[in-house]
Amino acid sequence: MGNCLGAAVVAGAVAWFAARQWTEHLGHATLWTRLGEVFVPMTVASLIYIALAAMLKVNPARALLALLGSKFRSGRSDRI
Repeated sequence: MGNCLGAAVVAGAVAWFAARQWTEHLGHATLWTRLGEVFVPMTVASLIYIALAAMLKVNPARALLALLGSKFRSGRSDRI
């Protein structure tokens, strides 16, 4: 439980920082910059959370990464 909380705090801080940087450098004048302001920090924070949780040996995160890895590996070998 403590491992997940630590990973969540780090991911939240990264999301906050990324959103702040996005706003400072790109603003939110158009629809695309507004969408980026939401989805880019969210995606970055999600990837960091999954990576940290996997490094901290949280079983569901490791299982998710293993599943994604197997899908990418099997998808490449099936192509002609």
